[in-house]
Amino acid sequence: MKKALALLLAFCLALGLRGTAFAAKAAAQSDSVDIVAAFADIFPVDARMRIRGNAVPTTNKLITFSLVDAGTTGATLTQMSAPHYFSCEYDLEATAQGTVILKGVLANGLGDGVDFEKLFTVQVGPGLVLTKNFKTLGVLSRAKKYRIIPANALGATSFQTSDPKVVTVDRDGYITAKTSKNSSAVITVTTSAGQSASITVHVKHTWYEWILEGFFYLIAGPVLLWALVYSVTHPTTPVPKPPPIF
Repeated sequence: MKKALALLLAFCLALGLRGTAFAAKAAAQSDSVDIVAAFADIFPVDARMRIRGNAVPTTNKLITFSLVDAGTTGATLTQMSAPHYFSCEYDLEATAQGTVILKGVLANGLGDGVDFEKLFTVQVGPGLVLTKNFKTLGVLSRAKKYRIIPANALGATSFQTSDPKVVTVDRDGYITAKTSKNSSAVITVTTSAGQSASITVHVKHTWYEWILEGFFYLIAGPVLLWALVYSVTHPTTPVPKPPPIF
């Protein structure tokens, strides 16, 4: 009888130790598992931002994201890839500034049938804004110093002019006038995140250009007139070197 009681006591003690070990193992897993999300610190209101989630360390558990609180942003979350184990991709879009809260869930992430959850906060800030470092572009402007500058751009930017005969724009936003007439063109900037904004560039004669052109015509006008008269009056004779003007 004493032997049977001793065996029963030993069996119960073994079960207790096993339960303690399992609990310690689960606690250790909950401390080590994590969900990491990659996104911009401030998300422009007019952009489309890709959210990439990963489980750390890599696991064979399914990871998903959901929108917990959109606040006043009007945010939407769209899954961009089929459900994956240990990683996921979503696109986040918003229509107003504010704060968005997302929740990442790693199914059975603790190894004991309990999901591991983590909250992420995303700040939605101002959208794409364009400025220029000049007021009016002179018709003789050729120096690479006049530029369209985008702010709050997310991703790669591209520039396009509405009329390349008026102005051209390079990939860095530098503007060059291509006309001698007073005119305008619209420069549109787009980003790989779906943003778009436009700004109008005016081209016209500046005061110093009027002076330069006047000086040119003052010098070249008499020479051209003399060459024209000489070619008419001496059709068979080559035009000689023009006489000095001053």
